[in-house]
Amino acid sequence: MKKFRNTREMITRLGPKYLSGKTLIVNPKKVLKYRDILLGCSSELLDEARGLALGSVENVVFLETIEHMRDYQSFVIKIRELLKTKGKCICSAPFLIPRHEEDDYWRFTVEGLCEVFKKNGFRINEADYYGQFYTTIEEIIRFSWFGHEVKNKWVLRFVRAMLKISNFFDKRVKNKNVYTNIYVVAEKI
Repeated sequence: MKKFRNTREMITRLGPKYLSGKTLIVNPKKVLKYRDILLGCSSELLDEARGLALGSVENVVFLETIEHMRDYQSFVIKIRELLKTKGKCICSAPFLIPRHEEDDYWRFTVEGLCEVFKKNGFRINEADYYGQFYTTIEEIIRFSWFGHEVKNKWVLRFVRAMLKISNFFDKRVKNKNVYTNIYVVAEKI
């Protein structure tokens, strides 16, 4: 299976493959960056989900969100309730990323997050990890030294250089045990 370098590449490839119809996008701060990729999908923000009828949504996308849910099992159950039968869910979560916000509770392996979805009435269509060893090191340095968002142009240049170097090495050195993120594409059954 092709490994994605980052979340943007993951949703760029998986969005058109799995999503069609009404899509609930959870965590607007993160996902708004990817809205251009999700063209053709009408979106609702989480606050608007309160007004949605149960079983009325074809898709739910939540990227790097589930780790911020204190009770992620209940969160997945609520997502399932909103989805129509055979509705799709694309979820990504960190594996080896430093704590990046106050309400940052969990980290997941591919197998662990698949179990969360299976136990709550989903079939797994696709699941894997992305972000290789050197990308993980780059993200740990970036989060630890500069925080979640980099705004200084010189720091941004340094971070981009680190990313290019990490991508270079990741293409040459394969490691299945160290990676930044995971994703799951699940279908309500």
